[in-house]
Amino acid sequence: MESSKGLWLAWWNGQGRVIIELDNIDVVNMLTSSAKVGEHNLGWEAHTHMKKEWEVIIQHVYREGNKFADGLALMA
Repeated sequence: MESSKGLWLAWWNGQGRVIIELDNIDVVNMLTSSAKVGEHNLGWEAHTHMKKEWEVIIQHVYREGNKFADGLALMA
């Protein structure tokens, strides 16, 4: 699921705090740097949701540390 759709779903469900863990450091850097947002539509959509009245934390994790998500990605 795209992070922007996941953020929308979390906002819609009334979550006050969201932690997004990504294994792609380039995407983490894009989402945490407003300077690069204009280059990517996904980044722009995610930043639109991140500016709402809630806490969004974006963290880098190594793929090996997130085996469950990696397994789901392989099944898709």
